[in-house]
Amino acid sequence: MSCRVWKNAGKPRHGPINNKYRQDKLLYKKRIKEEQPRETISFSNDLHDALLRKSGKDFWKIWNSKFDRKVINPLNVDGITDAKIIADNFAIHFEKVCTPSHVYDDLLKEYNERREKYDEPLYGSKKVVSVEQIGKILVNLKNGKAPGLDELSCKHLKYSHPIIFSILCKLFNLFLTNCHVPDSFGKSYTVPIPKSNATNRALSVDDFR
Repeated sequence: MSCRVWKNAGKPRHGPINNKYRQDKLLYKKRIKEEQPRETISFSNDLHDALLRKSGKDFWKIWNSKFDRKVINPLNVDGITDAKIIADNFAIHFEKVCTPSHVYDDLLKEYNERREKYDEPLYGSKKVVSVEQIGKILVNLKNGKAPGLDELSCKHLKYSHPIIFSILCKLFNLFLTNCHVPDSFGKSYTVPIPKSNATNRALSVDDFR
């Protein structure tokens, strides 16, 4: 306020208006210097509290807000830097790695044989999945997990309106009634993670899991 009064008065170099402005300016700078060490103390305390709570997410959130992150060099995998080509190569690589073995065929055959002999109805007058079961599962979900392609996290389900329990209950019972699960429930994305710290050598798709 004293700064605005000083500017409106033509920025005088003498007199009570100038004295008040200079006094407030010095006090302002003094308060900034006093708050700087307090900010450091508060920052350290927040980190300490996050560690005591064993909350890694909160710890790194505080850490990254105070310190600049390291400059990340462009990803180079198998001598390629184009992100789309690298993603396609990862898709081909993991598809080969995750191809089911002969054990899968044996299990599928066993499942089909047992299913032919199964004559007990899955769905009748009594619901297979109850609202109480859905509610218990959602409450016990752990926060901090990565969301899927729909960008819905555990917190979205846990802290939404309670009607979500009834909606999910009806949805899952319909799956069982019609013996069908939508294809979208099987879609996901893969995040390649380096197997070790290999920053000093060229990377290939085999260096990721």
